[in-house]
Amino acid sequence: MILMYHNLGDVPAFNTVSAANFVRQITWLKNNGYQVIGMDEYVEALKSRKLLHKQVAITFDDAYVSFQEIALPILRSHQYPATVYVPTNFVGKSNVWDDGAIPIIDWAALKAIAVHPEVSIGSHGMAHRHMRTLSLETLAQKATESKAILEQALGVHVRHFSYPYGQLRDFDARCMHAVQAAGYDSACSTIWSRRNAASDLFALHRIEIEPQDDIQRFSAKISRPFHPKYFRQLAKNLLYRLHLRR
Repeated sequence: MILMYHNLGDVPAFNTVSAANFVRQITWLKNNGYQVIGMDEYVEALKSRKLLHKQVAITFDDAYVSFQEIALPILRSHQYPATVYVPTNFVGKSNVWDDGAIPIIDWAALKAIAVHPEVSIGSHGMAHRHMRTLSLETLAQKATESKAILEQALGVHVRHFSYPYGQLRDFDARCMHAVQAAGYDSACSTIWSRRNAASDLFALHRIEIEPQDDIQRFSAKISRPFHPKYFRQLAKNLLYRLHLRR
């Protein structure tokens, strides 16, 4: 499964998991026999059908400053890898697509964290837009350009992508094709599910870890056989598909 975080902070807030809860969650994974792997290994395991039930990838969307300041030291203490998805137009700025209150890491800091073996840099597009609304030409251009910008600035190979917003209304088959053609190995959605397969490589499902997720809620999301959020996601997907048919 793939876990999705955004921001970390002293206390829970919008899109923000408390640092204390993050420590508890990482410790819970370790104590309950979960193996945290990077996205490279996760994708290869899917392709070879060798992904184990208790293998987990950790991802952070939006590349907030808190990743460097809070998440990375915690992850490094456990030698756990994580992938950070960067919206290239907003490096060194803030999340203006929401309320603009959360700062995004700058280029110098990104370069500093990219050298850590625990960190993989991925693309979150350029302008944090709903990709479904873009023309095929623009999709191809932005997917390719965001990859090139990150690779040139950071000196790393960018293999993974995350769709902004990431629900069915936000990306479609054209987006998936554009991302694959741009040279990425995978793309993450925000569609809620623990399960993925080789056929999902450019629409990978994730489990969002939310501000209210104390250790009881977290453990239920990870290990409960049938979680209510999964069924709510199925209903959301069905309603959207019905909307498209009208």
